[in-house]
Amino acid sequence: MTRLGVRAAPADLTPLRLADAIDQPEAPSPAVERLLWGWPEVLAATGIPRRTLEREIAAGRFPKPIRRVGRRPFFRPADIIRWSEGGRL
Repeated sequence: MTRLGVRAAPADLTPLRLADAIDQPEAPSPAVERLLWGWPEVLAATGIPRRTLEREIAAGRFPKPIRRVGRRPFFRPADIIRWSEGGRL
């Protein structure tokens, strides 16, 4: 105990400096898999232009979107992956 009634820190522990805590980046959090894909994800996964995919949807050769928000379609990732691997609709 010191004069103020506070225990002194043990000699083997060094105090943590704020600068040390700032310099150490946190581990990146694991990415959360998206439940639905919009056009950017579908285009990245297939590598096919959007207009071509719109024609394929109209012709019934590409999975239809399961949800629309306004005019934006959203697709199940499993449907797109299965289609890109040559699976049936």
